[in-house]
Amino acid sequence: MKKTFLIAIMMVFAAGMIFGACAQQGTQARLEALENDNKALRKEVTTLNDIEAINKLERAYGFLLEHLMVDQVADLWAKDGAMEWVGLGRYEGQDTIRTLWHTVKDGFAERDSVLHPGPRYHGYVTINPDGKTAAGRWYVAGTSHGMEMLCENRYVKEDGVWKFSLLQVGGFPSMGGGAPSGGPGGKAPDEAEKERGNQEHMGAYPFTKRISRTPRQEHQNYLRPFSFKHPVTGEDLNVYVEDWNKSHPVPMPPGGEKWTEGQ
Repeated sequence: MKKTFLIAIMMVFAAGMIFGACAQQGTQARLEALENDNKALRKEVTTLNDIEAINKLERAYGFLLEHLMVDQVADLWAKDGAMEWVGLGRYEGQDTIRTLWHTVKDGFAERDSVLHPGPRYHGYVTINPDGKTAAGRWYVAGTSHGMEMLCENRYVKEDGVWKFSLLQVGGFPSMGGGAPSGGPGGKAPDEAEKERGNQEHMGAYPFTKRISRTPRQEHQNYLRPFSFKHPVTGEDLNVYVEDWNKSHPVPMPPGGEKWTEGQ
């Protein structure tokens, strides 16, 4: 009887130990799940904050450029950042970009113009998995040249602050605008106007290197590659872009070859 009682006590004790261990394991599993959820939420909040910071960077660029605050504009770039005007040229380094914008400001002053409006809209920002780089596709509303612009930009996070690592601009005519090309919605100019546009947009600025495609090519059927995938299906949109551009080649316009020398 005594032996049976001891065995029963030991079984109850063992069951308690097992129950306690299971409870502890369950608690540990719940804690790990909560920690994983917390990490996922922190990452999501960081991503949202990063996107908003880049949105503010783009908007600040538009407001500052509107009033030709060119030093403040240049400060939006990383030190080793770059800027490309598709069909014009590439500027490498913040100092070169600063010189470019001073050249632009001087050109505006010669025309007694003090405003360079270009509000940003319809932005699509993608934060890369490293959390330190990002890409964005933006439209820029009609500028003082009567054009709209399409930007494919790249960003870098330096010391916790987002900056431009590459601002890439390509133009196309706004609806009813007087752009220097006969694209969708634009009035087709004569050759003299086209050449004047080339001179103004390509001949005035000191590039780091020339980009071979001329501005007027950007006004035609060329489709800019996307910096993001289809948000629902995950499709690589640039497969379509590549096929489109192959089936809709854009020839070099008359006189455009002279802007590609030295490539």
